[in-house]
Amino acid sequence: MSRFLSILVVFGLGLATSFLINPAYVFEDGRLVRAPRLLLSDGAVFSGEFNQQGLITGAGRMDWANGRFYEGDFVDGLMQGRGKLTYANGAVYEGEFHAGLLHGQGVLSHDGRIYDGTMVNGMIEGQGTWLLPGQYRYTGELKREQFHGSGEIVYDNGDYYLGQFVDGKLEGNGVYLTADGDLYAGDFSKGSFNGEGIYTNQQ
Repeated sequence: MSRFLSILVVFGLGLATSFLINPAYVFEDGRLVRAPRLLLSDGAVFSGEFNQQGLITGAGRMDWANGRFYEGDFVDGLMQGRGKLTYANGAVYEGEFHAGLLHGQGVLSHDGRIYDGTMVNGMIEGQGTWLLPGQYRYTGELKREQFHGSGEIVYDNGDYYLGQFVDGKLEGNGVYLTADGDLYAGDFSKGSFNGEGIYTNQQ
């Protein structure tokens, strides 16, 4: 088959003109196996498995022109199943994908910051743990990539909060314990003590 044989494949939601290029070789059952490589019209290169209809389906690797690459499962040309996506800026997501988006359980890390939890349609949402070294560790509910619902924060300075959050801020009922032992239990609004509550000073 000619190296420059043009073929049509379904990729994403439409047709993209693609070209077979030099094959890659991978180890399978202890031996080198020839794997076809596909150059897509947007400059991305795919190597891996295809189904009987010629669609990118199964295990494979996609390298984009901007430096991003993905290794894992594909269905009909889209990331779906389990895999690892590495961004050009060094951020890495490893976990579940659906219809080309980060979706399900996974771990997202970048420059020491780590999120371990659920993703919904490409966004941090659901239940998870955020770790920001030198600042805090949050465990609880999230919505639209912000703390939202019930959760707890352990601050690196020793402070601790357990309670409700709205749009990333302490909001509603909660308990705040400082590293010095001071305790406030009651209402919060926009990140501060506000409303009815009991404050206990240990000094």
